[in-house]
Amino acid sequence: MKHSQRYGYYSLAMLYHTGSREVEFRCFICPWRRVKKIEHLIEKYTPGLELFDLARRANCSKCGNSSCWVEVVPPPAPGEPGHEEYMRRAVKRFEYWLDYARKFE
Repeated sequence: MKHSQRYGYYSLAMLYHTGSREVEFRCFICPWRRVKKIEHLIEKYTPGLELFDLARRANCSKCGNSSCWVEVVPPPAPGEPGHEEYMRRAVKRFEYWLDYARKFE
């Protein structure tokens, strides 16, 4: 991903950059649901694709409904698998922003 390009707050790139790793799709009609990794969605579409546009493209593979609910899967809670890795990435992000902010002192 390019860091010089600006992406919207709800773009796939920004969601990934802020620590989100998965998106859940749910059908409005039937009990179908699917979880997809954000990095795979970025490869399939573009980093700048907004969550709203992703929802407009989503179709239920079970009943064929042309609209789905799309939401970001929350990060793993303490004690869940992946939580320590999530926290390591979060600390690195905060350290990066602190280093960046110190340039303006």
